[in-house]
Amino acid sequence: DEDEDEDEDEDDEEKLNTFLNGMTRCFGRRGARSALEVVFECCLDGNNGQAKAFDLIDLGYRLALACDLLCSPEKATDEHGNLDPSLYILSPDFELALVGMSRSLWNASQKADSSPSAAYRFDANGVIRGNDSSNTTASCTTHSNTGNATASSNQTPEKDRTISKTSFFEWAETSFPLFSATMPTFFHRILFPGMPFGPSRTPFLFPNIKSQSSAFFDPPIASPRLFSFACMSPSLNGAWHRLYTTDSDGLSFNRLQLSLLGYDGPTLTILRATNATSTSITTFGAFTRSAWKESKDFYGTSDCFLYQMEPTAAIMRPRGGTAVEGSTNYMYCNSKARSKGFDQLCHGIGFGGTNLQPRLYISETFEKCIASSRDMTFEQGPLLPLDPNGNLQKYFEIHTLEVWGVGGDDIVNHALQARGRQRDIMDANITKAKKVDKAQFMDDFKSGLIESKAFKHRDEIRGNAADCGIDELDANTHGTYQYAK
Repeated sequence: DEDEDEDEDEDDEEKLNTFLNGMTRCFGRRGARSALEVVFECCLDGNNGQAKAFDLIDLGYRLALACDLLCSPEKATDEHGNLDPSLYILSPDFELALVGMSRSLWNASQKADSSPSAAYRFDANGVIRGNDSSNTTASCTTHSNTGNATASSNQTPEKDRTISKTSFFEWAETSFPLFSATMPTFFHRILFPGMPFGPSRTPFLFPNIKSQSSAFFDPPIASPRLFSFACMSPSLNGAWHRLYTTDSDGLSFNRLQLSLLGYDGPTLTILRATNATSTSITTFGAFTRSAWKESKDFYGTSDCFLYQMEPTAAIMRPRGGTAVEGSTNYMYCNSKARSKGFDQLCHGIGFGGTNLQPRLYISETFEKCIASSRDMTFEQGPLLPLDPNGNLQKYFEIHTLEVWGVGGDDIVNHALQARGRQRDIMDANITKAKKVDKAQFMDDFKSGLIESKAFKHRDEIRGNAADCGIDELDANTHGTYQYAK
């Protein structure tokens, strides 16, 4: 036992030295790749040159939290200025985001180690289990100096699955590009507190939802979901502003549309779905950078993506082509009121696909919503987990929906001001429509242009005048009226 303890102490000391030596490497000219290399070396699992996928994600998350605490220590203290550890206590539910990222990393490693033409088979959590050309279960390959050993992924606990350095690099650079910024940002906060970052470096800024409530982020300063989002894009770093939530706004498309139209900034749509055929927690949605407007056509730019966060993290970015019809269908907002329903198009909010069937579609009635696995605009990949029979799912029911304005205080404030101006224009048009020229109204009213019964008696009198005559007074009639016959 003492020998084992000594070995563990030596291993911990070696990892600490690696971590400290990484400071100089993180600030070198190699950039993101050198930072990823330091993270990987700190998580090496024995002498086989591999690291556990979950350990890599967990280290990145802890570095991100440390960066946030060093930058804004007041966020983690109570009213007396003392550190409040309870703010960082995570429930098993919120650890799922870290598990989802580790599953994503595991899947990437399996694809990298397999034939490019392999067709993969996934389980209900979106984890690779095998491929269509083999009945065997996908294996977890570990490399050693003496050869290759293979262990079944079913027999290996999920948090113990190991991956290679190359797979880690490719995954981080293509799917979660801000993951590599966690360690350089941490060292910068320690060595140069209060100093700005150089123009060539992008810091990792943990998303800040301030005191706003959310069904997805609790605790708000330490949520792994916020960490996962921040790794996806620089636009998801910094301050956020909640635009809409079903928890307080209800399932109302009018309120959802009002919160979006005119907002001239990046937005993040987060969905939690319910489905009778799946018991997995499903969190997915879309990120867009363009201003929202009502239109029967798609619009937007390629700075957007679809994503699944749980049960397995996955990013579906635009394919990048423009020659194929439908390859630039980024975002869509079309209400039935705009065309009175005569356009025969989908009415609601959509991303990708077509205006007859978007790939991700939130209908105006919040019923028969769609989340399909492929279209011409975004990369292929499921937004919903597979059903228990291993089949793709397409339809879902909304359990929770939130839309956030993201990008930092300056961008959010500018976007909110743009939305305010849009609302002022709409209110002015409504007020103008309500104002009536009184003289013109009376003329139209009397002429019959405006239908009314107010002067109906006039028409009745005019109509009877031709049939009724009054004779002069006659002495023979003793002064009585004689009606014409």
